[in-house]
Amino acid sequence: MLRITNSVVEWIIKTMAKIRFSLCVFLFTFSVYLFTLYPTVSPYRDAGELASVSYTLGIAHPTGYPVYTILGKIFCLIPFGNIGYRVNCLSAFFAALTALMIFLCLRKIQESFLRPGSLFVPLAGSLLWAFSPIFWGVSGVSEMYTLHIFLMMVLFYILLIWSEGVKNFQEPAVSYRYLYLFSFLFGLSIGNHMTILIAGPSFAFIIWKGLRKKKKKDKKRPGFQMVKALSFFLMGLSVYMYLLLRARQAPLLNWCNPGNLSNFLYSVLRKGYGSGLDTISQYYTLKEVIGPQMKHYFASLVKQFTLPGLFLISAGFYQWIKRERVFSLSLLLLFLLSGPLFILWAKMPSNPHALAIIEPHYLMPNLALLLGLAGTGFYLTRRPGLRWMKPLLLLMPGFILILNFTDISKRENFLAHDFGRNILEFLPGNSVVLLRKDAPIFTLWYLQIVEKVREDVKVLAQALTGSYWYGPQKLVQWPGIVFGNLRRPEELKEFILRYGAAIPLFFGYDVEMPEDFFKNFQMRSSGLVNRVSGEEAESGEEGWIKMKELYRYRGAYSKTEYDDFFSQDMLTYYAIGLNQTGIHFWDKGQYSSAAEAYLFSLSTDREFSNAYYNLGINFFSQQKYKAAILCFLKAVDLSRDYAEAYNNLGASYERMGVLNKAIEAYRKAIHYKEDFSEAYYNLGVVYLSLIHISEPTRPLYISYAVFCL
Repeated sequence: MLRITNSVVEWIIKTMAKIRFSLCVFLFTFSVYLFTLYPTVSPYRDAGELASVSYTLGIAHPTGYPVYTILGKIFCLIPFGNIGYRVNCLSAFFAALTALMIFLCLRKIQESFLRPGSLFVPLAGSLLWAFSPIFWGVSGVSEMYTLHIFLMMVLFYILLIWSEGVKNFQEPAVSYRYLYLFSFLFGLSIGNHMTILIAGPSFAFIIWKGLRKKKKKDKKRPGFQMVKALSFFLMGLSVYMYLLLRARQAPLLNWCNPGNLSNFLYSVLRKGYGSGLDTISQYYTLKEVIGPQMKHYFASLVKQFTLPGLFLISAGFYQWIKRERVFSLSLLLLFLLSGPLFILWAKMPSNPHALAIIEPHYLMPNLALLLGLAGTGFYLTRRPGLRWMKPLLLLMPGFILILNFTDISKRENFLAHDFGRNILEFLPGNSVVLLRKDAPIFTLWYLQIVEKVREDVKVLAQALTGSYWYGPQKLVQWPGIVFGNLRRPEELKEFILRYGAAIPLFFGYDVEMPEDFFKNFQMRSSGLVNRVSGEEAESGEEGWIKMKELYRYRGAYSKTEYDDFFSQDMLTYYAIGLNQTGIHFWDKGQYSSAAEAYLFSLSTDREFSNAYYNLGINFFSQQKYKAAILCFLKAVDLSRDYAEAYNNLGASYERMGVLNKAIEAYRKAIHYKEDFSEAYYNLGVVYLSLIHISEPTRPLYISYAVFCL
């Protein structure tokens, strides 16, 4: 009896120790995440949309994300903070739970495949993941990625418990309950993010090997149990019924209107995205993107784990293969499917926007590598001569935390919120604003739907105007506004002619249109958007007053202060608006005001070649050729194929009498733009001026001049 009592007490003590450490991991990481998350809606890709959908129980872009939407609504009920902050807290909460689940999984791996040991490796592994740049970065935005990884770790943990039960001859009824739970949660996980299906073969491999082992022991076929597991899977997957039911109630955000079977399948199967990860994938071939994407992924791995870390991961997989082949092979399968093969399927180009879209999808393969790295940690900490390394393992997460803290922390980042208000608050009543990019559109949606800011303004998403569902929905909301596919120039022109003189019409700087589209229309910068009219647009001074005196600027407004693409991209609107304002002042001969606007633009974006070019034009107009040359040189340094900048650089050298450099600049202008008639003319004029210099070279210069002129 005493022995039994001692065993129970010992078990309770060990269990309490596990709970204590698990709780510490959760509370510590959650505290850091709360401290560093965005204080309101973020400029991240779909954040504004998902926050709005959560608040209204609407329907998000395909695949609809019903699990995230429902959980987001629950977090909207938190009695403090704004709605954007509350939905950001959802990501932080599940990010912290993910760290906890990694700790529990590593602890279970340690107990099942090795032997009970210290908690240094589980603690270090969970914290290394928690403060890794990509995962920490998405822990503070309204996106589904942290919930996705959390559900994946829960599924993995359930399979670890089930595998241990199979090994230890667990009662069949108890053993199958874990499979039923796994099946239900796997179906539910698909309702959050469909890329969990990529982990399906890895999970299936573990289950298959376990069932084979189980069959050898109890000689019973698990046919009925598998049918039962399938029913639990379908029960979890039924969360997608939310789309059918909610769409019929016509919520404010009702993407694809999946109230009937055809539209439902269109949304769930992502038919509008083609065969790749995003709509932009269809414009590229695999041959064009595979090399740059693999190079970027390897660079991301080095940033995440370092080169020595990748070596240790390889060593860790070697240790796992020696000790537990099923586990190690399932991890390798997960890495190959969610890493290299997923990149092949995604077919994304290597531009900054596409790389920002695909980067969160590196989390799944990186997680497989982390579990592989744990193999090295377990091996090293069990070697008698290397146990001194245990405390060092905990220093690594601390170092990463300190290293990444400044870049990751967004607690003072109001960029998206202020951007949206700066657009909406200073527009005339009942204006129409046409935008193309996701983050600006979704930010304005959030402000109008959630915070009720300027609900009279009609925000049109150019990319959606050609879809089957968007136009009819907007016609119900705005009975007086009719539009077609505004990505087509002729329909866009018709839209301007119909409404340009009747209502205030504004276009974002990202709107797609031919270069010569506005020859028949007036357009002036109005701050962060352009005022468009079939007759006369507002003066550029109004935009300057807005940007200089009326707009709110909280935090840093320079691209160099931000390392994420979406914040930098939003700042581009400010740089373009200021540059456009400078052009207006230059047109009127107000050179000092133009220079001020251009310099303001460059303070926002130091690599904005157009602003350097226009500043050079401004100096050239004042016959300040040395200053103009410096500006043109900077412009061509940033944009190597900037033919216009080379042409004006040549003109500046020509005015200063440096004809050899003028010729070189004109030739480069022609090299990058073969039909550049002005550059040919300028080059011909320079050659004519050289005829009198040297008698032997006169025929040559004459022939050059004749060719150019």
